[in-house]
Amino acid sequence: MAWRPSRGIDRGVSTVLGYVLIAGFVALGTTSLVLVGMAVVEDTSDRIGLTQAEDALERFAADVDGLTTGETTAGFRFQGGDEIRVIEDGQLRIVHDQGDTETEVIDTSLNALVYRIGDTRLVYQSGGIWRVDDTGEPLLLRPPSIEYRATDEGTMLVDAIRLKSDYAADVPVAGTALRVNQSQAYPTTDQSNPLENGTVRATIESQFCPAWAAYFEQRTAGAVVEGCDEGTTNQLTVQFSVPFVFTGADKAVIEDPTATPVTWLVEAKHDACGEMGDDVSGEELTESRLYCTERITGKITANTTAAGGDIEIYVDDTIDIKNSDITVTGARNLTLYVNGSVTSNGNAVIGNQSDPTQTRLFFSANATMDKDSGNTGTPDIYGLLYGPESSVYLGGDTYVEGAIVAANVTEQGSPNVVHDEDFEDLRIVEAGAGPPFYYLNVDRTDVDLRDR
Repeated sequence: MAWRPSRGIDRGVSTVLGYVLIAGFVALGTTSLVLVGMAVVEDTSDRIGLTQAEDALERFAADVDGLTTGETTAGFRFQGGDEIRVIEDGQLRIVHDQGDTETEVIDTSLNALVYRIGDTRLVYQSGGIWRVDDTGEPLLLRPPSIEYRATDEGTMLVDAIRLKSDYAADVPVAGTALRVNQSQAYPTTDQSNPLENGTVRATIESQFCPAWAAYFEQRTAGAVVEGCDEGTTNQLTVQFSVPFVFTGADKAVIEDPTATPVTWLVEAKHDACGEMGDDVSGEELTESRLYCTERITGKITANTTAAGGDIEIYVDDTIDIKNSDITVTGARNLTLYVNGSVTSNGNAVIGNQSDPTQTRLFFSANATMDKDSGNTGTPDIYGLLYGPESSVYLGGDTYVEGAIVAANVTEQGSPNVVHDEDFEDLRIVEAGAGPPFYYLNVDRTDVDLRDR
């Protein structure tokens, strides 16, 4: 008989091998659980550390706010995370542009406190807090100390908080924030509220530019005229408008080159247009918006009833109408912003005889209504011609009913200018690009950080 192994021995080997395999699986499972458990603990620890850091930075920001309103010192304590460091980053410049005059309101560095927690950074800059990591754009956690209020005719409040020192410390750390200087940039003895016409531009340079852009767009309604990726990298320019206010005309012709200019307003409409893509000549306009055109050479009807509101037209070059009309239907108004020459020959008509106050023409310093443009024949103009930086020439049998405000008005031939008494109490408020406001308050506060 051939020899063969005992079945008992087979069973014994299998049993031992089974125990070894089971033990291996148990050991592997235990190791996996330990690794998973360590990851969970580490993730939980990071979350706790980030929460602690955010809470600490919120308290720091609130205490620094106190330094802008009267306090001189404030304690701070940071725990959770790795380090805090003040870096040289951030510049704030605000100017009031009135066309031929630009007034600097403030130009100051801001600096930023960067709080590092693993791969995440919490950033404090002039009152605002942002969370920055590798997953996307900075997340706004607390708004900076720039506030726009639409109430009270429009007010902007700015407190430029500048961290002075190159402070750096490992966490945990306790220290003191000290107000070392505070000054009022606006209003001053030379500059007062309310502001008068023009635009206010705020320009911010910061490596955290996208966060500032999001804040201005979401919280202030400021018109972003240069984004972070346009022009200068990491530079943001936001524009607010100080409306032009026309408070009436007590006579038909006012030659006053010192009257409030509107070149800035015409230029603001140009900037708002971008492209001159509207061919309005020969058209009925039925939308309440700003139309942008190179020139007007034919009849236009501004149907404000269909539009449901006022209609505006920016004309980059010329208005040259002959035996044509520019009129308004409905109860709302038509405003033309003119950056070139105006010619109305033959029996052309601009405006409505029934209500001259409905039609307004604003002239920039580049605009003219002069002899070279013609203005002969028997044209009728019903409305306000406003351009204290431009000249107006009236020839032939031109008839004007309303009011003219210009640097000078020349009449040749047999023109007739009649004052409309409704213009005496006429109030016109015209804003450029961006939300309007009249009141500006700007302070600067310097803060130093020191260890206890």
